[in-house]
Formats: sequence, C-alpha cells, structure tokens
Amino acid sequence: MSEWADNRGHTVAEVALAWALGEPAVTSVVLGVTTVVQLEANVLALDLELSPDDRKEIADLVGRDVANVVRPMMRSRRVDD
Repeated sequence: MSEWADNRGHTVAEVALAWALGEPAVTSVVLGVTTVVQLEANVLALDLELSPDDRKEIADLVGRDVANVVRPMMRSRRVDD
C-alpha cells in the first residue's frame, strides 16, 4: 500500500481517509490527530478522489474488497423508523 500511495504522491493515511470519505457505507470519519501537522496532513485527503480503478487496485492490494466488510456491518445496524 505504501508503494501504491507513494507512486501517486500520497501517504497511506491520505489514501485510507480518501477511501473512507468516498465510501457510501461510511457515514463519518474520525481523525485521531494529536498535532497540527497530523491534522494538516489528513486534510490533504479531502482533495484526493479515488477513481473506480484506484479502488479496485486498493482492494487487490489489501487482499479483499473492504467495502464488502463495511456494507454488511451497516446492514446489521439498521434501525427501524
């Protein structure tokens, strides 16, 4: 993952945040920063838009489609109106 991100001029954290921000099943992203430098680095992810091809490559790199893990969890937490 590091090499994939480096080749595109991003950090793994930026890619992870961009993935989460672009995933419909993820309703919020919490940044666990302790310094202004970390916050500034994480904010860069707001400008990173991952293409469908990027998402496929990321899924291949992590060995599974992470969205297939997130979506079932969301369905199991559904609350009736």
